[in-house]
Amino acid sequence: MSNSNEKKLNIIRWIARIWSLLPILFALGNIFMDDPYATEPIDNKEYILLALLGIYVIGLLIAWKWDYIGGLTSTITFAVFLVLFWIFVGPRVETANILPILAVFLLGVLPPALLFLY
Repeated sequence: MSNSNEKKLNIIRWIARIWSLLPILFALGNIFMDDPYATEPIDNKEYILLALLGIYVIGLLIAWKWDYIGGLTSTITFAVFLVLFWIFVGPRVETANILPILAVFLLGVLPPALLFLY
């Protein structure tokens, strides 16, 4: 591998690491903070989604040391999360309300995991 390619790869890895801080902090906030608007206890479906969010974060943290393994773990977990989110939550929410949520997930949360795969 040439020196310039190695330098580019190193820059991409650092972009992924810095970008991964945003979803890590977001996920930790969702996992450990109470929802002030919650009127009912969390059901089992939401526990599954929270667990997947936790696995996604663990994958991003692993990616700081082992890029490919952590990126692959996070990407697969994120895909499963999106499918289950759509199955569990999608039918209850209007399309106009779910599209911004989906855009935030796809544009803000998924790219660091994909960059770790590069």
